[in-house]
Amino acid sequence: MTRVAAALLVAALCAGCSSLQPNDAGVSNLQIQPPFCNGVELGATLTLTARTFDQHGDSVEAPVLWRTPDTTIVVDGATGKVTGRLRSDTARVQALVGTKDPIVSDFIPLVVTPRADTLVQLS
Repeated sequence: MTRVAAALLVAALCAGCSSLQPNDAGVSNLQIQPPFCNGVELGATLTLTARTFDQHGDSVEAPVLWRTPDTTIVVDGATGKVTGRLRSDTARVQALVGTKDPIVSDFIPLVVTPRADTLVQLS
């Protein structure tokens, strides 16, 4: 699915969500922009982005906070910048908007891989 098609789909879905009440940040819907790839190399960074919508499906400016329960990555809570810390097949990141009745995204799965210039010794 192209980004344009995905954006149109979200806009259509949000248009039908007018009965959703906004939270304290004025947000009724949170959309995570999928990363170009689902992984990050050790020591490298990947910046995640999200869009927020009001009850009418219009984009609104609202701060998005990022968090992770995993120690294999480090996430800057304000910018969504993810840094690979330890090699892992599973790392998860989550976004949220608002403090009272926050809207919380599903976990975004990421894989932390060795750097491309790393040699792997086979036994």
